[in-house]
Amino acid sequence: MSFIDKPKEAIENQVENEVAREVLLMKLAVENANVDCKRVLQTLRNPSLVEMMEACQKVGSLEHQAQAMASAFEDLRFDNRACFRCGKTGHFKRNCPNVNQIPNSGPGVCPRCGKGRHYANQCHSKWGKNGKLIQGNFRTSVSRRRAQTQVPWQAMTTTRACEAELQEAPEWMSPQMLK
Repeated sequence: MSFIDKPKEAIENQVENEVAREVLLMKLAVENANVDCKRVLQTLRNPSLVEMMEACQKVGSLEHQAQAMASAFEDLRFDNRACFRCGKTGHFKRNCPNVNQIPNSGPGVCPRCGKGRHYANQCHSKWGKNGKLIQGNFRTSVSRRRAQTQVPWQAMTTTRACEAELQEAPEWMSPQMLK
């Protein structure tokens, strides 16, 4: 016995017109279907009652779930994403056919000294390309003698944390008793 048998019996008992019975049964079958079954029924064009029942039987199966997931992931295909190297769609940077056409830029002319192809943080030059001395400490402060931090004189004076008088030690702590 299928889910459509009870409404079919009730309609046959109450409605006399055969065409009205079929229309009412089709309408009730669509309205009383669950959400997943309604989605499947919307894709069918002018289905018969048997086609509707067959379509709804597949709703809970693994095949139906696989088809639903495949259609959901179809929008996430990688073909519509652009390559970060050349900007064209259909491939990624690691598979880019223009890999040999675009040179690796690397470091350009140093902005500090104006000569050589290295980064400014790696520059060891003391003279620029125009012959002038480059400003900066040239990392020599480490090897020279540096000024030591001076401690204020007030910090060197001793302060007593407790102004109370010292008490005499008890007899049992005397040095003669400890021997």
